[in-house]
Amino acid sequence: MLNTISFDVNNPMASEEISLCLGIVGVLSAVSMLFLLFGLTNFSSARKNTVETQ
Repeated sequence: MLNTISFDVNNPMASEEISLCLGIVGVLSAVSMLFLLFGLTNFSSARKNTVETQ
């Protein structure tokens, strides 16, 4: 992401390169949120099961 901010704007393909970098960051962010959601859901169900068995 920081490469996108300091990218050389005189490059003829600057717009495409910046768009590609931002797209990659967006996809990685979405995957990260999915893993976070899965982990929280998994942790939440594991806590319920241990409380009920005691």
